[in-house]
Amino acid sequence: MAFAVVGIHGHFTKPLLLFFLPQVANFVYSVPQLFKFVPCPRHRLPVPLEPIKSTASAAANAAASANDSTIRSPVPLMVPSTFPSKPGQHGFWKQLHGLPLSADALPNFTVLNLMLRILGPTSERGLCVALLVLQAASCAAALTLRFSPFASYLFDG
Repeated sequence: MAFAVVGIHGHFTKPLLLFFLPQVANFVYSVPQLFKFVPCPRHRLPVPLEPIKSTASAAANAAASANDSTIRSPVPLMVPSTFPSKPGQHGFWKQLHGLPLSADALPNFTVLNLMLRILGPTSERGLCVALLVLQAASCAAALTLRFSPFASYLFDG
């Protein structure tokens, strides 16, 4: 909100809108859930996948603890959160996500979950880095567009 106020009072609302393209894309992508076209669960954030404990990792931890006093545990991976959907229900949205009509769950409509569907299960840090790269690329594109020869067509008039 503070950036919006500065952009409005500083008379540079269009460049500021370009800086916020990932947030605008998140809103547009979330519209089906926000306006109740599909169910909107209370929590739409990705969920951590519990690490699977196996004998191989226990042996690795034992070997590591022989050399080091701390035991390293695997980092939980983040997976997209979903909401239940009956087979045949929400067919358009399932096709949009590339799911079969018989699927019993749909991913929540957030950019976080979309990034996890593209990248696959990753750590919370990896997801954060990917989103920061997306934001930095969006800002770089906005600055490039703002100071390009085409800026007069977009920003003037």
